[in-house]
Amino acid sequence: MANCVNCGKKITVFNSSLKWNFNEKTMCFSCTEPFDTLLVRNGIAWRSNDITRDLIDENRNFLKLNQAGIDFLYEYAEHIQRVNPKTPEQQKEAEKKLALERARKQAEEEEQRLREQANAEKSRAMASMLISSGFNFEGYRIVKYSGYISGDDAVQIPRSGVFGGNNGQNLTDALVRIRRQALKELKEAAYDLGCNAVIGVDFDYLTLDPETATLTGGTLYEPYVICVTANGNAVVIEKIED
Repeated sequence: MANCVNCGKKITVFNSSLKWNFNEKTMCFSCTEPFDTLLVRNGIAWRSNDITRDLIDENRNFLKLNQAGIDFLYEYAEHIQRVNPKTPEQQKEAEKKLALERARKQAEEEEQRLREQANAEKSRAMASMLISSGFNFEGYRIVKYSGYISGDDAVQIPRSGVFGGNNGQNLTDALVRIRRQALKELKEAAYDLGCNAVIGVDFDYLTLDPETATLTGGTLYEPYVICVTANGNAVVIEKIED
């Protein structure tokens, strides 16, 4: 038996299909599976004249084939067009479908580009955003107050983590983590208001010691809960020019 033109695996009756034996070449099930999936997804039969080089090119990333595998599909597509050419109506419909598919992919790519651009701009703004427990920034003037904002986070601490050997470290790590998250949410709230700074920042803490009754009338002590809220006022500041 031959070897798969894409991966080189030895072809047997168990890992290939006769429909992909072409010009004394073939591909194994693993390599043809993405192409079969592509055809099913688009409602295309494996001998349909909708199988074209354009279809293959438009889906190269999905097919995940090396150049030998792509060339094999090119040969198959060209064979299909020779033995089963499209009528003018079919050709027009195929071109219309291809144009719509390209427009859809372009729209998705543009949407992804804009989303990545917005995320990058947000990350830059968040990184440069100033926060202070005071009510001004030296060298800056406040030109707009946008109101009170807050950011919150909470964490559960197993009782074994509090009373065990690493209780101090566990509590410290948990507090650092939730304070950072609360500050991040505070900055995001300021960013959403179009602000570039937060003044009067402080933290409020809440600890919960939850417990519940068991079916036997005892008490089940559940993990401790520590909550933190970062509060402040969102503002727009401008650098004072000398």
